[in-house]
Amino acid sequence: MSLRRLLLFVLSIFVLAIARAGEFGSFPSRSWDIRQIRLGDEYPNPPFVSIVQSKEGLIYAGDQSGVIEFDGLRWRRLPLPLRNAVTMLGVTRSGALVVGGAESLLVVPDPRHAEQFIDVNREIPNELHGSNDFWEFAEDDAQWCARSVRRLVCRSAAGFRVFRTNQREFGRLFQTSQGILIQIADLGVYRVTLDGPELLPGGEAFAADSITTMVEPEPGIYTVVTNLPHSLWRWNNGHAPTRIAALDSNMVSRQIGIGLLASPNRLALPEENGGVAILDLQGELVDRIDPSELGVGVGAQAVVIDREGALWVAWRSALSRIEYPSRMRVVPLPSTLFGQSLTLSRTRLGITSFSAGAILSLGQSDVTGRWELRPSRPDFQPIISIRTLADEDFVATTKGLWSLHRPWQALEQDVVFTVAPALGRTDTAWVGLRNGVARIERNESSWQEAERNAKVSFDTQFVHQVDASTLWLGSMVGRVARVHLGANGTLVNAEIDEFGPNEGLPRATISIEDVNGEMQFLAIGDGFYEFRDGRFEPSRSIPKSETGDVFEFEAIDDSQILLGVGKNRLRALRRDITGIYRHQASFFDQIAFDEKIRSLHVDADRTVWLSQDSRIVRIDPTLDIPNPKSQQVVIRDVSLGEQSLIKDVNGATPLRVNEGSGLRVEYTLPSYRAPESNRFRSRIGPHHAQAEWSNWSNETRRDFTNLPAGELLFEVEAKDAVGGSGGIASFPLTVVAPWYRRDWATLVFVAAGLLLVWLGVQWRVRALRARGAELERLVAIKTDALQADANTDPLTGLWNRHRFGQWLRHEAVEATELAAAARPDEPVDVIVCVVDLDHFKRINDQHGHAAGDQVLKAVADRLQSMRRRDDWVFRFGGEEFVYLGTRRHLYEGKPLAEAIVHEIAQIHVELEGGVLLEPTASVGWSVYPFYRQRPDLFSLD
Repeated sequence: MSLRRLLLFVLSIFVLAIARAGEFGSFPSRSWDIRQIRLGDEYPNPPFVSIVQSKEGLIYAGDQSGVIEFDGLRWRRLPLPLRNAVTMLGVTRSGALVVGGAESLLVVPDPRHAEQFIDVNREIPNELHGSNDFWEFAEDDAQWCARSVRRLVCRSAAGFRVFRTNQREFGRLFQTSQGILIQIADLGVYRVTLDGPELLPGGEAFAADSITTMVEPEPGIYTVVTNLPHSLWRWNNGHAPTRIAALDSNMVSRQIGIGLLASPNRLALPEENGGVAILDLQGELVDRIDPSELGVGVGAQAVVIDREGALWVAWRSALSRIEYPSRMRVVPLPSTLFGQSLTLSRTRLGITSFSAGAILSLGQSDVTGRWELRPSRPDFQPIISIRTLADEDFVATTKGLWSLHRPWQALEQDVVFTVAPALGRTDTAWVGLRNGVARIERNESSWQEAERNAKVSFDTQFVHQVDASTLWLGSMVGRVARVHLGANGTLVNAEIDEFGPNEGLPRATISIEDVNGEMQFLAIGDGFYEFRDGRFEPSRSIPKSETGDVFEFEAIDDSQILLGVGKNRLRALRRDITGIYRHQASFFDQIAFDEKIRSLHVDADRTVWLSQDSRIVRIDPTLDIPNPKSQQVVIRDVSLGEQSLIKDVNGATPLRVNEGSGLRVEYTLPSYRAPESNRFRSRIGPHHAQAEWSNWSNETRRDFTNLPAGELLFEVEAKDAVGGSGGIASFPLTVVAPWYRRDWATLVFVAAGLLLVWLGVQWRVRALRARGAELERLVAIKTDALQADANTDPLTGLWNRHRFGQWLRHEAVEATELAAAARPDEPVDVIVCVVDLDHFKRINDQHGHAAGDQVLKAVADRLQSMRRRDDWVFRFGGEEFVYLGTRRHLYEGKPLAEAIVHEIAQIHVELEGGVLLEPTASVGWSVYPFYRQRPDLFSLD
């Protein structure tokens, strides 16, 4: 064995040992999806110590300079006169925003108009002096309160009130089902009434213990966390609290912010010098949101749960949105791999990918402890794919086929695209090559080429064996090949049939998939196809109506498949009893990504892995996570030029603007799962008539110019990233016309115009009457002429098809009435004969259209000559005529038809040059009514 191969063997054993001790089978079960909120350079001024969600769903955070507002896409700073850091934010049930800082308390009734605020210092002069910073906010049915260490400020229907502690300090403030609770140092826990704090029965037990968190898993039963001592308590209101557990300071550090229930049985505690500790209600640490994994500094200042169930964390230097609990766990990629199409697979190294010639595997860093995708083998030629077969990890490269763990190489001079199993054999495999396919076999220590066929016109990207004698090959150029293996399954003399767009395949990458034993051809970016009768037709068992545009495919089990659709969405399909795969409503529908899905892999335990532009995502389908609630679309602003009119938009009184104005409406959907994928459509139109909706887009504003006068209604509808409805927001709009287009002005103009018209008309009346009589006479003459022209065929002089329609509507009614009342032998029937000149096209082709016209005139003359007084003859079109024999008996039908044939046969048309034309005709006839007793059974039509 060469020294190089020996080193490769030793290195691979070493890597395998590390991998088995790391990722394989032991990836952490905790799962959360982190979204860092990027604020840009204009607004933030950290640290951030407070965060809250408004009644409309918008996120507000406090920093050193005031309050910033986030709608999912953009930040804006509220125009508040603040000189110090904002340490407290609260939202009242009415939707007002309460902002607290050092000796400062502001109330913003409508955050859309932050310039219209209430300064509590002015409402209760000098009462906030010496209060220091305000820290917490709480509200019950009677009032809301904000507390600092020295002051408790409450607002009720009676106005503002301030309570002091008589040299003691106020502790944390909590909102519960029992009302507002507050801790007072050395005294205990009090309920805040309209008359001030009153000791809560049992609350004196916490006189000396500093409470940092109080949550209510069940009404009236509290879980309490104290810092001194660092413990977890259970307290049933009215009873003495019970200490459940002492919290290990090495596991859970001291709190700075108030904790909350992150899920029914999980407590999230923001740590002063750490991250967010997740405890169960017995005090056991079950998870941790580590700031190092988010790339932020330590110290979680405040936490809040938004309406979609996600946890927001205000760190000292950043804001994060974390879906906890979540089925997803995100592993960031190294920045050098951003945007690469990393293909994931499971090898003996664990979850594996590649970049250029380096093998990348998912493992835990020995230095940081983070899970990351890191290089394991950097010594291959540029890699095209990795595939595991028969406990062997194959690496297909531009310089042959390699083993990931053993020192062998096959097909050294070939570009190898893929390797696929041979049907029913573990010692044989198929290899896709440039313009060909090869078969390799395993010996004791390696794989070697057995035979090949290089008669394929494309690079073989996919290989699938259907049976002992048939292979299918797929490509990236919209073509596939069927290989008929030779005797004993040989490849050298195999016959190859290629198929492409001419046989129904789209011009796309065509992979060949085994779906529950059924071969399917997947056109990437399109859908599935089946090969039937020499052509490729859209799949009947996996219809595109259920899949949409498919970019990735993985089988979950024998009856379910998972698709990557629309570039950033997942969709599960389940096979029904008819064998058709149909969209299955599942948690995958609730997953929204803001990055493109690059590849998809499903483990044997159904764990889903996917790679994106900047991360690898692990999805655990076994977790039971409640679906997030849909949010309501919000109208953010309505403006004319630089003038904002949002203060006048209240949903009841119409907004008034002048006709011709240009109006801008801005809106948002406070859904933060993937806000870039939220979609909107809007319309504006009269109240009484529904206007057309615009197309769905991610635009969050709409401009209207030259609005027409009238009562209008603007509406905007939204969908979140996973298609959930965001409802409709609207406001009425009155567009006022200029004075000269007002109703009174219109009446004046109309009256003046009518007067002028009346005066001018009088002197014209007599002349007009005389002129009118002359015009009536001329019109009558012209009408008769036009009527004749409209009903007559200009070539033959016969009635035309239009006149035939009039006859049907009028004269046919008389025939029906006569038939209903006639005796059996009375001639009241209509004999309808349809005449078609034989081979008339030949006359036009051989002798010209002028000769054809002569024949048509001769036939028309002959038909006119044989008709009775009550008969009708029509030229129906081209060489077709209709002869109606009226007031006849049904037995006259055949003789009449034969007579027409005979008469036309007597026609002789002599052309210039002595050519004689003798036309013949075919005649079909019927009688109307078909049954005299029931003329309604068959219409003349």
